Amino acid sequence: MVAEMKSVQSSNIDAIGYDEVASELLVRFKGKPTVYAYPGVTKETYDAVVSAPSVGAAFSALVKKVILPELVRKVEVIIEAENPPNLVEKTDGNPA
Repeated sequence: MVAEMKSVQSSNIDAIGYDEVASELLVRFKGKPTVYAYPGVTKETYDAVVSAPSVGAAFSALVKKVILPELVRKVEVIIEAENPPNLVEKTDGNPA
């Protein structure tokens, strides 16, 4: 699955993406290469987070405080040279 990651203005969050097929919010925090997948997030919630005046506050209120921490998972991200830097291909570590 390839998901577009959007850079956002936030003191803690570097970029956010959305996987419509899996209904997962993808988040990369500042200073960390890892992308975290938050399951069960609607497109409307994603839109509300990225368009909020404070992305971090919206993420905390609408996602982080709602999704059980044990459901959040790290996603292996593959970035290929021919892909623009704002596109990531995520895998679950299972070979195709």
